[in-house]
Amino acid sequence: MIRANIGCAIAAAVVVAAAAAAGGTGSSPSRTLRAPREKLTGKSAQTAHATGELVATAQAVTPSVRVNSVTTGGQHLPTVTVGPGGQVYVAWVDCPVEQDCSLLGTAPPDIYFAKSTDGGQHFSARVLVSDDGPGAYANAPKIATDQDGTIYIVWHDDRAATASDGSWDVYLSRSTDGGQTFSPSVRVNEQIANTYQYEPDLAVTPTGTVYVSWRREYFDDQLQQPDSDVYVAVSLDGGASFGTNIKVSDGENYQYKSTIGLGPSGNVYVAWTDWRDDGIGDIYFTRSTNGGVTFSPNIRVNNYTEDSQTYPEIAIDGDEVIYVVWLDWRRLADGSYDVYMARSTDLGESFGNEIRVSDADISTAASDLYPVITAAGHGSVAVAWYDERTDDWDTYMTRSNDAGLTFLPSWRVNDLTANSQSMPDIFMTSNLDVYCVYRDRSSGDFDIYFVRDIAPEAPAAALFYPLPPCRVLDTRTPSGMPILGVGERRIFTVASTCGVPSGAKAIVSNLTVVGAGAQGELKVIGGHLTATTTSSISFPASRAKANNAIVQLATDGSGTISVINNSAGTVHFILDVSGYFQ
Repeated sequence: MIRANIGCAIAAAVVVAAAAAAGGTGSSPSRTLRAPREKLTGKSAQTAHATGELVATAQAVTPSVRVNSVTTGGQHLPTVTVGPGGQVYVAWVDCPVEQDCSLLGTAPPDIYFAKSTDGGQHFSARVLVSDDGPGAYANAPKIATDQDGTIYIVWHDDRAATASDGSWDVYLSRSTDGGQTFSPSVRVNEQIANTYQYEPDLAVTPTGTVYVSWRREYFDDQLQQPDSDVYVAVSLDGGASFGTNIKVSDGENYQYKSTIGLGPSGNVYVAWTDWRDDGIGDIYFTRSTNGGVTFSPNIRVNNYTEDSQTYPEIAIDGDEVIYVVWLDWRRLADGSYDVYMARSTDLGESFGNEIRVSDADISTAASDLYPVITAAGHGSVAVAWYDERTDDWDTYMTRSNDAGLTFLPSWRVNDLTANSQSMPDIFMTSNLDVYCVYRDRSSGDFDIYFVRDIAPEAPAAALFYPLPPCRVLDTRTPSGMPILGVGERRIFTVASTCGVPSGAKAIVSNLTVVGAGAQGELKVIGGHLTATTTSSISFPASRAKANNAIVQLATDGSGTISVINNSAGTVHFILDVSGYFQ
């Protein structure tokens, strides 16, 4: 086990996160403040799979829609929420000239907002939210609403910085007219010279009490080194002003990347990355049961402590089960990250054993990779992240319908696959649809796109039954021949093969393409169903590609699937199955 050195110098800003690994070029080093990088050993991990629980038979994702109305420059770090009337609200960072905000002195980024009133089919023209003035650098927005429809957006910027004081501060603005205009911003934190206060998160009660958490970084004169703590402030007047800043982390060393959530009871829950244990990152947690007046002693969320865990995100469902997801480093020696999650069923008194949520290797080339989580109802949970399992960076999602005990195999939510799709944010509605925004570079520029992962109706639910991995078909073999032709739609029978019964509704599968004559995509759907706009697997020419998928079978009892070759060349198709829904 290698201990990480956290004695790094303080710089002046959080990265916009246009990392080269995800299609960007990074940000200017002089304006970059990064968490120290852990150097760790790798460990094996187990993934939780759904078995015998009530789960959805298939996933339906709407076609993607571009959110930003202006496409010059680069758009980053989207955040999404849903208003009381079903409105979709999105905020993001806009770099007006350069894709990666490299022209900081002449064209620094701002925070913009757009909304949809038709479920995400169309978005309004953008509205400027940040009011930090020319030359200031605004970053890292978070968005929330209350029951009256007031929209709250928080971010950090350096408007108060001078040549001798490079301080950053956290600001909040609100809109009471549905996002047409936003109020002058209010500083959330107490202003302290030569202190960097940034990485805010936001939670709002139905009646408009506002809670903000953030990171305060400063030079500790006693320790003679940089230090960082997590703070919370509360507004009791709907964001017009904020009270005393409360330090909620009680350990030494660095604490950063906080996340805050509210339970139905009114409890306030905060988690963050914490380096108090000999320079190894852990996820720590605290709660307040009195509206943020005081917070409990910190507890560690993760049980595994040999290597680091970073960048947590918190969600709370209608039963006040608390879910914390994070980026896990235990397989760093293998060149992979993982996404893990732990939950608390006793209002934050303790957390159970963590489980691995991600089901594909996440390359350590991924920079600023923050997994995100959302929850609603009675144990409905969704988690999203991005990885390059198909060589390009794509955004993936998974769901749990049993309060985080098991998760479905993940699926890609983006339908455009050129270049990269990364940095998602998600929000689960009361009807369990998941609204997802992410950064998309399919056009060559960074834009913000929206999709909706539709919750299946109750009659479509079924029990999941695992099977030993088994090959159903291979078009290279006599039983599967010939190769799929250009534009061909071919029907294959899956039922009564590899243990899949005739009454199965859907299969958990691995789709593989080999020998593609041209770049393209396959759509794999129920045998007689109408093709959707979402591809099941995309592929380049002449290379083997694979992808996990939940594939619905024909609803006419035939137990068939249709495979549609949307490419200008022929391609071989292989289908392996590892379970079914019935």
